Amino acid sequence: MRCITRPLVSLHVGLVLTACGSTIAPVQTIPPPSPPAVVSAFTEPTQSSFAPSDLATLEAYHRPLPSTLEIDGVQQTSGIGGYCWRGECADGPAIRTAFHPLVARSPEEAQFHLPINQAPEDLSLQVLRITPQDEIQSGEDWREWNIDKDAEQTLSLPLQSDQLIVLSLDPAPYLLLVFAAWDDIGDVLYGFFLEVE
Repeated sequence: MRCITRPLVSLHVGLVLTACGSTIAPVQTIPPPSPPAVVSAFTEPTQSSFAPSDLATLEAYHRPLPSTLEIDGVQQTSGIGGYCWRGECADGPAIRTAFHPLVARSPEEAQFHLPINQAPEDLSLQVLRITPQDEIQSGEDWREWNIDKDAEQTLSLPLQSDQLIVLSLDPAPYLLLVFAAWDDIGDVLYGFFLEVE
């Protein structure tokens, strides 16, 4: 006798009916995929929270987000240098910035914004005058600079996420290095490229 097996599709129960007997075997159903996990800056993700498609979210959790600097309505997104962020660390004597500098006239007001609304425990600014010899390499929209040199100025900044910085600098190209640290997250060095005319 020849048996014919036909699956019956049901939203609630899957069954296999066999024509040669009265056996009814349940079929294992696969649950629908769960929605992607939402992770805030202060929530520790678990391995089960992420599907393979969420690797970018997991990577962003372990690497700091960039900050921004705005002068005369023009905004620049920072490069990121050394950091220790939720247990992941990277360090070196260089930093990437945007390829084109923000242009300023001294004295100039600059609006600085951190990507986390929580006030940092440490926030400082270093100003480095740079020359073409300080450029290590560049890409289509970035430059990498040697930062192993003395700062022209070092300032402690108010411990807040958004602030106005007044820059009084001689005409020249500069790197603005902002170091920010949060006790419960980590620390990061941000870099901006500035040309003072």
